[in-house]
Amino acid sequence: MLFDDDQQLEERIVRVLGVKPQLTANEILKLVNKKKSYSIQGLYKELKKLEYSGVVSKEKKQYSLRIPWVLETIDFSAKLNSRYISGAQDIISLPAMGKKSIWHFTNLQQLNNFWSQVLLFLMQKVEDPPLFSLMEHPWYHLIFTEQEQQYIDAVHRTKTQLYIINKGKTYLDKWAEQFWNESHIEYSFDSRPLRNNPKNVYLNAIGDYVLTVKLDASISKDIEKVYNNTVDAEAVNHSEIFRVFSQKVKVTMWLEHNPAKAKKITGVFRRYFGLK
Repeated sequence: MLFDDDQQLEERIVRVLGVKPQLTANEILKLVNKKKSYSIQGLYKELKKLEYSGVVSKEKKQYSLRIPWVLETIDFSAKLNSRYISGAQDIISLPAMGKKSIWHFTNLQQLNNFWSQVLLFLMQKVEDPPLFSLMEHPWYHLIFTEQEQQYIDAVHRTKTQLYIINKGKTYLDKWAEQFWNESHIEYSFDSRPLRNNPKNVYLNAIGDYVLTVKLDASISKDIEKVYNNTVDAEAVNHSEIFRVFSQKVKVTMWLEHNPAKAKKITGVFRRYFGLK
């Protein structure tokens, strides 16, 4: 449902009715418009599509999700849990001790989606796993906002505690705080920890594993420029942001099963956040 306004509205309607059934069109519109502005005409159009598809039912002026569709969705969710969570060992091959798995990307969206996939997979496989993340700039929140919110919500469901050190301190860096003000997330803006880590290298450590993302110098430089040039909301250059994040890139991601390296990185985080 990415980059499609109709489909995004369709998803929002389902989410709203999933939380609270028996809502009028005006009540639904008020709730879906919290993040984006939709018209009542557009809402009615999507509601009719959902009715025709058997997802939504209407009684007088109130809308609810259809129980048969809900039951089917629950059954599908159980299958997903079995195949992707409980049986997640078949989804991603973890490297053996001392080895690494390497992936290459030319598209930041593909990178971001798989990055989240690997981290969530590790949260399922590692016992009692705090996740430690070091970043230069949280650019994925800026351009892939909804996907990142899904990721944050998924982390919460795994009951994983997330510790973030963000080395940048610009307006856009601080803008990401809205996503991190959660009970399962602790974060800090500080360039001192792991100060020798290059700006184009993003680190994640969990258990005995280290997941590293390395951006090519060109895209890293462009991202740095976007963050440094945006001093407030009025300075946001949407066309430049779109240009930067839609270009072809060279990115390498690798996952290492390296207890010594993981311990060294997590040790820095533990001391910084005062953890045992």
